[in-house]
Amino acid sequence: MTYFLDTNTCIYLLKGSYPALTRSFSAQRPSAIKVPSMVQAELYAGAKSGIDPARIKNKIDLFLAPLEVVEFDSKAAFVFGEIRSNLSRASVKVGPYDLIIAATVISRDGVLVTKKIKEFSRIRDLKTENWT
Repeated sequence: MTYFLDTNTCIYLLKGSYPALTRSFSAQRPSAIKVPSMVQAELYAGAKSGIDPARIKNKIDLFLAPLEVVEFDSKAAFVFGEIRSNLSRASVKVGPYDLIIAATVISRDGVLVTKKIKEFSRIRDLKTENWT
């Protein structure tokens, strides 16, 4: 099983917010956990808006170092188009960054680890788990 971390999951891990999440994360091999590049971008954007951006960026870099950051590629772009088209026909809204994250995960047959189960459940074929 390959797990992809959502932005909120990364933030919770960085802050140590949920002991259960930390235990589940630590129980996995680093090779089984990936981070979509959109999540990395959101983490860096959050760091820039903080009080000490350089320190926070360093903390993010250390957290991400043992993990593979997976790029949004042409395979994910195709899946993104399918998801967006399906949601549009159903008049369902999901944020554009979440669509990019979901497309990255689906295109690699992964499981998204997130606390936002309700929002992501709107996306057909996306497997999710909440480790908190």
